[in-house]
Amino acid sequence: MISISWYLVFTVGIPESLLMVLIGFQLYNLEVPFRNALGIATLSALTSYLVRKLPIYFGLHSLIGIIVLIVLCSVFTDYPFKKVLYSVLTGFAFMAVAQTVWYPVCLSLLSFSYETVKLYPGVESLIFLAQAIAATIAYVYFKQNRICIFDLSDGSENTGQ
Repeated sequence: MISISWYLVFTVGIPESLLMVLIGFQLYNLEVPFRNALGIATLSALTSYLVRKLPIYFGLHSLIGIIVLIVLCSVFTDYPFKKVLYSVLTGFAFMAVAQTVWYPVCLSLLSFSYETVKLYPGVESLIFLAQAIAATIAYVYFKQNRICIFDLSDGSENTGQ
């Protein structure tokens, strides 16, 4: 069991899931209305909070979280499963790389250790803030410059609604 504080759902879980969805779908040129993305992120973060309370093997909660995110994106969008799968996995990979890069940098700059983060969960919110700012800047840049790694849109303007 890897429990998290309830407030981390709001300060880390929802924003992280939201960025995962927005960036993942943007990188395939697929539109997801912000309201839908926020609903997906909220349900995903709440599910993650509950799953982390289960007595399961380490790492399995992440796999369950990805599956939940894929299911939610399938329900909240009209995209075929394959497009949703690619988008969610790419968004997850993007956020995982961002965390891998930013986490040690933030710990070093703030002179915190991993143990400090475990003892004071609020520190995790602060560290995530740097990651979220960087990911948001990347998302806005991708969106404004219409950057995608592969265009899966069908050409219509309103495909994700």
